[in-house]
Amino acid sequence: MYGRTMRVLRVLAASLAAGVLLVPTAGAAATPSRDSRHGDSRTVRHDVTYIAMFLPHHQTAVQMATVARDKATNPQVRRLAAHIVEEQSRQIAQMRAWLRKHDAEPMPPPAPVREMNRQDIDMLRDARGVQVDRLFLMMMRPHHAQGVAESEDEVEHGRNAFAVNLARTSVADQSREIALMNDLLAALT
Repeated sequence: MYGRTMRVLRVLAASLAAGVLLVPTAGAAATPSRDSRHGDSRTVRHDVTYIAMFLPHHQTAVQMATVARDKATNPQVRRLAAHIVEEQSRQIAQMRAWLRKHDAEPMPPPAPVREMNRQDIDMLRDARGVQVDRLFLMMMRPHHAQGVAESEDEVEHGRNAFAVNLARTSVADQSREIALMNDLLAALT
């Protein structure tokens, strides 16, 4: 799992370095906003990029969690998965509305990352019994860890109140969920 996570991070880093992921629509670089931090009324490209990339990240989590919610054998794993589906679906709707307001669109991950996500979801769908529980927890932990890292960066560099508040919430929620996943994995072995 560590090797896969490192591959994903290398692909994302290379894409960012090449400028591939920084493609919000024209007016999004410094769009006026009523809900910004520090009294500044500008939404910077960093905020738009964070939301535009985080929305598809949440969509992948919802896909994985939906499978686990429906197939996991452990009631705590099913509850965690149901919580992720509910909470992140709600946040997806908020992010879509925010992106529309800022004339931006979600940015899907690069093709190699999309393919790895698809393969992971297929593997989870094909799993049976307690293997569903284990796979879900083992896949969601690094997925959440990536989300925490992206969100910590937004907290540090973002300026828009909605984006920064979403990032703070994500850091807290996903860090708590990672700790729970660690406990659940330990109990499954």
